[in-house]
Amino acid sequence: MADGVLDRKLQELVEQYEHVQAELSTPEVSADIDALRRLGRELARLEPVVSSYRRLEAIREELAGAREMRDAEHDDEMQAMAREEITRLEAAEAAELEGLTVHLLPRDPHDDRNVILEIRAGAGGDEAALFAGDLLRMYLRLRRPAPAPCRGHEPP
Repeated sequence: MADGVLDRKLQELVEQYEHVQAELSTPEVSADIDALRRLGRELARLEPVVSSYRRLEAIREELAGAREMRDAEHDDEMQAMAREEITRLEAAEAAELEGLTVHLLPRDPHDDRNVILEIRAGAGGDEAALFAGDLLRMYLRLRRPAPAPCRGHEPP
């Protein structure tokens, strides 16, 4: 995707996000549970894209400032610092763009559905059973957040 096309698409998503936020704040929606649920899901879907786009815009502003500083400075040391900052910001911009393109991939309609997963120890005896147990624990931790530690008590 060209940057101009990507920026237009992202700006449309920001406008849609702001529209959903405005719609959520109306009293009619707060009385309708189905609309509240639908708009909440839409807001949750748009939130990562919009926050990533806003980070990208901040990085681009910093990058423009660093380039301006590099071009305006006559001191070699300040130009070197500006070049280092530009290199860092360009890498951050590329990483943020990559993350945004992942967010913009079409969603699978089955993403929000549950799944049944069967894990069995195959041939291999105790080693296979240990691996199956480790795999199960890994999948269980994949979607569930870690429990918060109790206040006043230190973990063992």
